[in-house]
Amino acid sequence: MNQTRASASVVFRAMYTLTAGSGAGRVLGLLSMPILTRIYGPEAFGALGVFVALTMQLAPAMSLRYALALPLPRRDGSALNILILSLGSIALLTTASFLTLSFIAKPLLVWLRAETVLAFWWLIPVAGASIALFELLTLWATRVRLYGAIARTQVLQSAFGEATKILLGLAGLLPLGLILGQIASQIVGSIVLLFRFQAVFRSMRRQISRRRLIITAHRYRDFPKFRLPSQLLLGFSAQAPLLFVSALYDAGTAGQFALAMTAIGLPMTLVGRAMGQAYYGEAAALRRDMKELWRMSLSVHMRLLIFAIPTAA
Repeated sequence: MNQTRASASVVFRAMYTLTAGSGAGRVLGLLSMPILTRIYGPEAFGALGVFVALTMQLAPAMSLRYALALPLPRRDGSALNILILSLGSIALLTTASFLTLSFIAKPLLVWLRAETVLAFWWLIPVAGASIALFELLTLWATRVRLYGAIARTQVLQSAFGEATKILLGLAGLLPLGLILGQIASQIVGSIVLLFRFQAVFRSMRRQISRRRLIITAHRYRDFPKFRLPSQLLLGFSAQAPLLFVSALYDAGTAGQFALAMTAIGLPMTLVGRAMGQAYYGEAAALRRDMKELWRMSLSVHMRLLIFAIPTAA
């Protein structure tokens, strides 16, 4: 039972670390908001909202959800083959998304009344790939329990992204500055984590082979089979309100709605994502001991319940 308490304590310590990093990043975003709202109008935020909503529809599909299997293998060599398999999937589906959007981007964006995004439609696959890549490297960091590195990267991401939005906005790139700032934050996060792990990846590169990639794809085939459809439906349910507001009203209304959704969902986003990352990392470490995993899960849920009751009341 002491081990169970220790495992649950590790989950909460990791959650606190991730929440602190994500929270600091969100605070930077909130502090920059008065500046951004003076540089960009509601229509620009509407364009950004539609752009992000479409991007978030693509991003989960990019890795076929193989990325979620990264924390599971006992050996790093097997995990590295999952990473390479996911990278190949991201490259292939980014190309496919680009080709598909080259035909449907105009009618789709016209229907969504987001014509200002038409000139930048080709950035949607780029943004989706950048999100998928950052998720992939974050899951590797979760695998090796480098929660502090994830937290620091989130702060750096926010600072760089908000600074980019402000500077490009002052340079007159409206609404492109908001979109490029969003993409830049993901790319910077990926670069930071990639530099962190490059020595590890190089030391294991000989463990990558076509045979192992095929075996890996078959062994974790349930992730694209089951997790991908569920994630796509979840993403659509989260982004559909904004897309329908944009289609039924106008870009300015969509921009105000997007800002409201961000503010309302902030507490849940901070705690929910941090807990999910921390719990998944520790649960993967206990995957061979189902009894201990059950005990740890029960302990974590009981602590969350104790925390939630006063908040709900």
